[in-house]
Amino acid sequence: MFNLGYLPRGNRQIITRPDTTVLALRSVLEHLAERGRVTLLVYRGHEGGVPEYEGVRQFLEQLPAGEWLVEELAGTSDSPIAPRLFRIQKQLR
Repeated sequence: MFNLGYLPRGNRQIITRPDTTVLALRSVLEHLAERGRVTLLVYRGHEGGVPEYEGVRQFLEQLPAGEWLVEELAGTSDSPIAPRLFRIQKQLR
């Protein structure tokens, strides 16, 4: 499970970044078992949130559809700054 953005009640200058997030995600996916799942909650409402969301989404869109099931979920009160949840599952070969 990835919870992106910054640490609650922490220093808001210390945030996750698209390049390191995608690198970490790539590493996790390489080691994921068949039917294994990963979730990412991407907070878009802080400085750096939208670029990170876009970087993660672009990476996930490039995963082969036959090998990966990728879902992007929005809440009922979605807005341009609302968090988005991604669910990723490795398919059977």
